[in-house]
Amino acid sequence: MFVFADELTAKARALVSQPQFGSALATHSAAMLTLYKDTQGKGAHIARFLVNETARALIANLCVYLDLAFAPGDPRSGLTVRKLQKICADRGVASPGRVHAFAKMLQLSGYLDAIASPDRRFKVLRPGAKLRAYRSALMHSIYSALDQVAPGRDYARRGADPEIDRRVLLVSGADFFGGLLLLEYHPDIKMFADRDGGYLFLLKLLSRAHVFDHDGDEAEVSLSLKEVSERVAVSRSHLRSILREAEQRALLAVETDRGQKIILKTKLIAKFKEQVALLLAYYGDILDRRLDEHCPMLFQD
Repeated sequence: MFVFADELTAKARALVSQPQFGSALATHSAAMLTLYKDTQGKGAHIARFLVNETARALIANLCVYLDLAFAPGDPRSGLTVRKLQKICADRGVASPGRVHAFAKMLQLSGYLDAIASPDRRFKVLRPGAKLRAYRSALMHSIYSALDQVAPGRDYARRGADPEIDRRVLLVSGADFFGGLLLLEYHPDIKMFADRDGGYLFLLKLLSRAHVFDHDGDEAEVSLSLKEVSERVAVSRSHLRSILREAEQRALLAVETDRGQKIILKTKLIAKFKEQVALLLAYYGDILDRRLDEHCPMLFQD
């Protein structure tokens, strides 16, 4: 585990205990649902067959991070498919073939732009406006949630500053290459994120059960898997597989005697809150005290 684990988890627990955390959780979760909805354009369903949700999020961040080192005329600088393939293979994120195919899908859907290279051995790419807008909206959802639990610190305003965002990228990139992956601290939530459409399915379950609006223990939700499968763009059998694994982990219970009723266990609700709180605590910590850290680019060809 990453060296900051104890400190970060302590900060996360403190956030969960604050009365404003429910509003912060609702803000971030609603923004995430909107982001998923807005990125379901042409090619999105194909991309899902190439890499899982955890890998997609990592690759999107890596694309923007690697672009910080882009130097016109230098084919080894910035973002290249070769770099993405090596990083993802080394970290067990995705195979080189899948990364290459996913990068191609990002190009076709307008998230990455190909740049002419003087050396044909290197395929140079740059994040397009759509990818930058996606990441900007994602970070804004985090900072807006932080503003609710820590009013007066202006996280959203500060985070929107391009230079501060560059520093955040450098720090978080250095942490990633140092071994940090926040979801590893919450394997029950990572199980959903590692499954195709799983994290979106989880968000929909929690939203339908209104767990963002009030405190409570178990929560009950009735839903149509057919409807959810169409919205998430995965099969009903795939959703049932996710539910079975979650049930085996004692995260929920499925009752089918009177339709599809799902009981979300206290454990699942608590783990989700902890996962979001850790995310908020991590980026809040970067903005509060780590922006001046010396973080050179840690991956170069």
